[in-house]
Order: sequence, then C-alpha cells, then structure tokens
Amino acid sequence: MAKKGNTNALKYGGGSAVKAITAGTPFNEPAATVQKELERAFDTSGVYEYIKERMLRLATAEQLYWNACQMAAEKGEVKSFEGRIKIWGWLIEAELRALVQLDKIGKHKGSQTLDAVLHSYQAQKDVPGTQITTQGEAQDGQDVKNDQGVEVKDG
Repeated sequence: MAKKGNTNALKYGGGSAVKAITAGTPFNEPAATVQKELERAFDTSGVYEYIKERMLRLATAEQLYWNACQMAAEKGEVKSFEGRIKIWGWLIEAELRALVQLDKIGKHKGSQTLDAVLHSYQAQKDVPGTQITTQGEAQDGQDVKNDQGVEVKDG
C-alpha cells in the first residue's frame, strides 16, 4: 500500500487500485485504462502468453539482481549484498511460480483432440508402404499397457 501522506500514489498509482479492490469499487484512472489494456491483451494473446511475458520480465530482473549480488559478494560489500539478495529471493520465487503455471498451461496448449489424432493415424495408415507401430504393440492374444500404464486387452 502507499506510504501515508502520498496522495498521488492513492489517486494515480497502484495504491488506488488496491483501495478499489478492497472496497469493491470500480477503478479510477489510470487503473481503469490499464485494466482495459489487459483485457485486450488476454483476448488477443491468451493467458499463456500473458504469463509468459510476465515470467520473462521477472526472469530478466532476477538475473540482473543475481549479477549485482555476485558483484557485491566479490567486492565484500555485505550490506549491498544483503539488500539485493532479499529482492533477488522474491524475484526468483515469483519467477518459479510463473514457470509452474506456464508448464501446466503449456501441456494442454498444444494437445490435440482425440479426433485429430485418429484422423492423423488414419491418414498415415492409408498411405501405401507406411507401417504404423505403437509403443508396446501387442502380438495376437497378448495384453499390453498403454503410456499411462493401463492394461489394454488385445481382441
């Protein structure tokens, strides 16, 4: 939250947005404009790209702070190192949380539907001279496990 007496932060900055969220009221400017810009970004690029952009910004700042921490340590500047390492710790934690979210979203982002996979399989199967095999393909009368370890009966 904004420092006491800092009316500009409450009127024009993040303090104003936090106050509106807490009170359940609409944003004033510039927060209302920023919210509209974010809505457009989500509609255009999606959540994945939004999180990716934020993660890259965090990673950039994290790397710069890490470099500064290393320089301060090499010079023996303990106070400088202590101040920077705290900020670096916050940045790396936020970056890692964003990476986890990207990983979760990314695993589903490029996944194909069952229909698309089956269509692709059928198209390859119909090409003369093409032999399609699958991992753990069963011989006649044998049972195998699929990629998820589920037993699949042959026939």
